[in-house]
Amino acid sequence: MNGQTAIECHRERLSKVFEFLKAYLELRYPPLRDIEQQLKVLWLKDLPQHPSVEVFRNDTNTEEKSEDAGVVLRVTRPRLTACPSPHPTIADWVEPGWENVNSTMDFYTSRNLPDRSGRAQIERFEDVAERPSAFRLWQKQREEWQVNERPARRSMAIFQAIYEWFGIHEREPERIEILVGDGLLNCEDDGGQFNHPILLQRVEIEFCPEKQSPQFVFRKREQPPELYLEFLRSLPGANYQQIAKCADELKTTEFTPLGGEYTQGFFQRLIQGVFPSSGEMVTPNGVSAENPVQPGSAEPTRDGVPVVVTRNGDRYELSDTKAASITGPITASNLDSSMRRLREHGWVPKLRTSKGPSIRRDPVFFMRQRQSGVSQVFDSILSDIATRENFPAALLQIVGLVHAEVENCQDDSSSSRLGNEDEDILLSKPANKEQLEIARQLARRDCVLVQGPPGTGKTHTIANLLGHLLAQGKSVLVTAHTPKALITTVL
Repeated sequence: MNGQTAIECHRERLSKVFEFLKAYLELRYPPLRDIEQQLKVLWLKDLPQHPSVEVFRNDTNTEEKSEDAGVVLRVTRPRLTACPSPHPTIADWVEPGWENVNSTMDFYTSRNLPDRSGRAQIERFEDVAERPSAFRLWQKQREEWQVNERPARRSMAIFQAIYEWFGIHEREPERIEILVGDGLLNCEDDGGQFNHPILLQRVEIEFCPEKQSPQFVFRKREQPPELYLEFLRSLPGANYQQIAKCADELKTTEFTPLGGEYTQGFFQRLIQGVFPSSGEMVTPNGVSAENPVQPGSAEPTRDGVPVVVTRNGDRYELSDTKAASITGPITASNLDSSMRRLREHGWVPKLRTSKGPSIRRDPVFFMRQRQSGVSQVFDSILSDIATRENFPAALLQIVGLVHAEVENCQDDSSSSRLGNEDEDILLSKPANKEQLEIARQLARRDCVLVQGPPGTGKTHTIANLLGHLLAQGKSVLVTAHTPKALITTVL
């Protein structure tokens, strides 16, 4: 077998091994298809319009060393106010629950009062002329309070939800990560619905209790934005070459969630490239961006105002929020009655049941289990194998292309010495012959695997090897699954 033939043989066998490992990983840990399956979800569109909630778009100019650098969302604890109390003349007549900002307000039309003899006497609300006018005045004050207070109460609910997110992340930082995503890609196959953002940016939550009012800040982490490649590759009929091209474009030009027209153009190129025959960019309400029916701006026709009803999995979405407030949630069971109700209110519903792959701007913060990124590592390894000519002997030995060399591990006088008595192996702690042999093997091979049950000295061996390698002027990277293992090694 000549040199070039041997290289091709090495590439083929190693590629099969890593392709198998990648396929096994994707079957063992399939990507989530629906954003609602993530641990926690917070849609940007659900945030209330209130001074305590600040969204920082990527086109906002902030100094690199500014306090706001990298911030995408800041939520301050809002100041809540109590409902105005009713006038004393009607206080006993108002029904319970009036303090609730979302409750309706009503009064008792009559009540029983005992007379001097103890008998029940019916008193009506309007028996005292001041009561109706006092109630109307208080009703007006309460309605104004409700209008101003509802956004603050929704902001407080958001603040409390983020406090829960913060607590979960503080308890499990190694298992949980928080991201902001955009570019909600939607399509279907026989297995159901795909509905997940594909442009992701990792963020961290900072708690600022020292402020006059406590704040939570979502700040971008140092890692650049990335595509949800595992999700994109699982889409039916996707163009893999275009996915790779978009991933390369993202590396050279950093498009970010909450970005402006450049991010919009990136999504347009992605959906039309990955699905050339059917992919389209749609508005946030699911209508084609090429011929949109904008919420609240649809032109009335002779028959009424047009509204598009789009099937999205087991539910239907409307292109106008005003129309959605009339019908409420629409499913297959109430579709006919909802269409009829829309017509009764002057709308002209247009049903759109067949839906190809689409993408829309709909930013969302979400919490998920931390991804290992092993699938992307396998992609990099496979790309490297395709161009590499020299391969580590350890890998070739795994696929049976190089026979293991039998090392002479017989005991000699040098193997029984302590680690600090060997002239060539500079260990900083006492060592046995097995640890000395590990150091010798490491000097001759690309990698050495050391196995053993707990308490047999593996951590002690790592610490010894650290001293030996550092004494040679080498740099050493130590990794572990948990911080506790690293601390134990160092100490």
